Amino acid sequence: MQVISLHERENRVFAREDLVQADGSSRILPESRDLTAFEIRDTPFGFILQPKGIIGYLPLTRDIALNLRPKFPLDNLWRMLAIADEEYNRLVPILRSYGDFRESPPHLMLVRSFCYFLSEIMTEGIARGYVATDFRGTFRPKPNFSKTASRFLSRGNIISVEGEEFIFSPRLGANKVLKQACIDFMRLIPNEPSWQPERHLLLDALNCLDSVRPFKMLPDDIELSESLSSWLRVAYRRALHVYSVYCGHNYLGFSFEAKGAPLPSFLFKLDDIFEAFIRNALRSAMAGLGVNVLDGNQSKHQSRLFSDNSRFKVQPDVIFKRGRSIELIAEVKYKPKIEEVDRYQLLGHVLATDAHIGVWISPTTDATSAGLEYVGTQARKRFYHYRIDLTRDIDDGIKKLTNQMASLMSTTSNRRENIAIS
Repeated sequence: MQVISLHERENRVFAREDLVQADGSSRILPESRDLTAFEIRDTPFGFILQPKGIIGYLPLTRDIALNLRPKFPLDNLWRMLAIADEEYNRLVPILRSYGDFRESPPHLMLVRSFCYFLSEIMTEGIARGYVATDFRGTFRPKPNFSKTASRFLSRGNIISVEGEEFIFSPRLGANKVLKQACIDFMRLIPNEPSWQPERHLLLDALNCLDSVRPFKMLPDDIELSESLSSWLRVAYRRALHVYSVYCGHNYLGFSFEAKGAPLPSFLFKLDDIFEAFIRNALRSAMAGLGVNVLDGNQSKHQSRLFSDNSRFKVQPDVIFKRGRSIELIAEVKYKPKIEEVDRYQLLGHVLATDAHIGVWISPTTDATSAGLEYVGTQARKRFYHYRIDLTRDIDDGIKKLTNQMASLMSTTSNRRENIAIS
């Protein structure tokens, strides 16, 4: 299969025969088309495909796959996903190869990946094999005479024997590590409806492994899967590899690598991830300043658009609230340029909520354009545009953003006090 690497929103021209069969029907896979992850325009030169803010590994046709990458460094992606509380529910049921870099992926992504392979194991059945177990007591065939003599005959017991027998049991080394993995990942699953299938799957696996004693994974325990039956070997090896990443014995990067670790293909919508990342990071940073950062997409935080009726609600991306007063409204836009509709949106939200400041927050990959820019004033409300640089240290970028937002609210509060005194 041909793998084509593209940046988010990067145009790519495809020949007509690449996407359309001779009879005029589409070669694009229905599953990929239903994701609405890209736009296709017909031109005289062929088809122009443009991804719509989606990153990940996406099969386009039976012969072509898209490796969609962000414009910012990949080592910042894991940090953004962790802060954004991503649920990793955009999972394409196909395996892709992840590069082996010294990066630690978010744990919830590992939970989804582990459950993907665990479901294959549960479908085929938990591995079983012949395990040697010690027995002591009344006579059984093939006793160990040396152990029997030293333990029983030397003490005058001529009835009891000691030996070993082989029983067909799930108490294999791979199952011991698998049970410990189920226990560890069960602790990480959020108590939310979207995670109930994974919770039930892990509980079913733990029930099947009830007689197995869990064992913490060692660096080379992936090789325990080589002793299993051929139809279970691959699923066990991949599940144990995911657990080894969680334990720190292996690493996983987001970039595609032909001979990398096979995991399910996750798709990430950067518009949603960037918005949740900004909101969650500001909520954590502003908590110590007495400012509540709220999600305006939740109905309990929404205000009326018009003062004389409640037909329409405003849904700001981020609401900064001190006490009962709304200090600042922010609209988070994952796009290179703020458009006219975005300006009208923020203006309407600020006027409807009677906030004092409106800010557009967008990413940039140009360090010279990062920072705060004054846009204008309307109805004594001040508007700004803040660009956060995603190519540098992302935690430092959040710290600078927090300081700027706190400074704006402090300046506006002082201005209101001076007006009240005068």
